[in-house]
Amino acid sequence: MRWVLPLIASGCSSLFIDETLPASADPDHDGFADADDDNCPGLVNVDQADRDNDGIGDACARWCDGQCADPMFCDCLDFDGDPVFPPAWSLNSVDGGRTMTFVEDVRSPPTALYFSVPGLLETTIGHNKSVLTRGFPTDRKVVHFEYDWKLLPYGFRDRDTNLQFGSVFIGLAGRVSITNNFNDAAATPYDNWTFSVALPPMSFSIPAPPGDGSRWVRVTMDVKFADTPTGYIVLAYDGVEVLRRENLTTARSFVQFPATTIGADLGVFTLQGQTGRETPNVNLIHDNVLVRVE
Repeated sequence: MRWVLPLIASGCSSLFIDETLPASADPDHDGFADADDDNCPGLVNVDQADRDNDGIGDACARWCDGQCADPMFCDCLDFDGDPVFPPAWSLNSVDGGRTMTFVEDVRSPPTALYFSVPGLLETTIGHNKSVLTRGFPTDRKVVHFEYDWKLLPYGFRDRDTNLQFGSVFIGLAGRVSITNNFNDAAATPYDNWTFSVALPPMSFSIPAPPGDGSRWVRVTMDVKFADTPTGYIVLAYDGVEVLRRENLTTARSFVQFPATTIGADLGVFTLQGQTGRETPNVNLIHDNVLVRVE
């Protein structure tokens, strides 16, 4: 193996890497053979720190570790494992929507998931999307959804367009989502961000997240689905509550539309209901996703 030795001189200490191990055995060049000795293969961690002594180095400890006490009703995803997302998560991409791993991670190196959805031409009616979904078969009605999100600038913004981002749902009875409605070509241009209930339809204005790709935002949603005025919706950015509404009807009749699955969607859905509208190319990055139903 390649030895990592402490050097102490003039009251200061540092680490020295003895270059005796072939690079092919130590591709991250931290002095430990990835196959045998490295507690974090693929990432440089010369000190091999492991605070909880679980054999996984602190440098690559997964963000999801310890997040879900009950895996029957909770799931966590940080896109650092193999496979990138397990079978319990389903990817639905339409008309060119795609995902790929991306070497940028706000909390747990090394990777996040990059979503890319091409725009629709004004002569097209329909939608494009790339959406990752996790559903739980249960009659529970409350869902907690949180994730890291970095939104990149849109390709263009010259038509009346609706974009749907992260959302939570309960069967066919209800959905609550972050949406962006805009038209820069209108006589009075607008750019409206809302937290929207689909059924019965209602929307509440929210602050726009950073849309220039400058930083990550931690998004947290808490929703109670109810077919009587006992539901609620809560949205927070970076731990700061930006919207709370209580005593709402947030779903259609559970008698008519039984709620057998509850869960969340991650990604982007471009909506277009008529010709004469265009949607922009949309690119965003997600990471460190947690879904819990109660």
